[in-house]
Amino acid sequence: MTPNTSNQILSLDDASVGMSLAEPVLGSQGEVVLSQGITLTEVLLNALRRRGVMSLSVLAPDAQPSTEARVGVDIKVHLARLERLFRQDTGQSGAAHLRALVTQYRMETTP
Repeated sequence: MTPNTSNQILSLDDASVGMSLAEPVLGSQGEVVLSQGITLTEVLLNALRRRGVMSLSVLAPDAQPSTEARVGVDIKVHLARLERLFRQDTGQSGAAHLRALVTQYRMETTP
């Protein structure tokens, strides 16, 4: 992805909670660790530190998405994560019930 002039490359130490990623964060094998548009949390910043990530491309403060846009991205991320976690569920086990409960919880507690 080509950096946009409204993006900023920051060291991980300068990144803060609430910033949104302008570009995906890639792992050492080229896999996507965090998708573009994700809003950084303290948990995510700590996980990136553990992975040895040194810098991030974030949206400039004036280009940060609205709260509604961030919530929409967060919901999509939660649903994609649940889809991956329950990818082998055939719908005929206790896993289907657990998935429904976790989905309901995630949708009710999304900021």
